[in-house]
Amino acid sequence: MKRSLFRRVVLAGLALMLVSGLAVAQTGGNSPSGKSLKSAKHLKVGDAELKRFASTLNDVHVIQVGFQKGFQQAVTSSALGQKQFLNIYRSERRTKKLPTNLTPAQKRQYHQLMTKVVGMERQAQKRMVAIVKKDGFTVSRFDAIIQAVHSDPSLASRLKKVRK
Repeated sequence: MKRSLFRRVVLAGLALMLVSGLAVAQTGGNSPSGKSLKSAKHLKVGDAELKRFASTLNDVHVIQVGFQKGFQQAVTSSALGQKQFLNIYRSERRTKKLPTNLTPAQKRQYHQLMTKVVGMERQAQKRMVAIVKKDGFTVSRFDAIIQAVHSDPSLASRLKKVRK
């Protein structure tokens, strides 16, 4: 149970990072709007571009897995431990402030760990952006294809076939 909750938190963060983090990291702007999500279903993606996208997506996935392992190691090896970190993290996300029952040492440990994790996330984002660009995509085009895959079952099916 604890393991699956931790995994869901990590995976949710990674999904969010992939879908919106690349564009935000690249432009410093906001994540894609609802309008662009609606228009993503009608995005035209040719076979050659889809193959290239699949390859890039695999490379991005490798970075995500590395980030996930590093994140998990950082949390489990911290003085707070996985359970306490998750409790503090969920509380902070829900209330927008740290729980009042934390000791000064726990607050310091949490902030240090979050600083480390944010640094790891930024590095992962930079690496993903570099791979996306190296493979000939703009970040906005790559994000648009991701959105289209999520909203267009036919494109998702084509991607699945290409990735086999």
